[in-house]
Amino acid sequence: MRRRKYDNILETKDLTVTFGGLNACDHVDLAVPTGKFVGLMA
Repeated sequence: MRRRKYDNILETKDLTVTFGGLNACDHVDLAVPTGKFVGLMA
């Protein structure tokens, strides 16, 4: 059985996160390529 390969293991476009009235993230694009490790600090 062949496995399908993906360019990105994680991808988001135009992400906005709001807590109450505070925008924690506003229109964020993120792409993590397959095989890479990424750390995010907020």
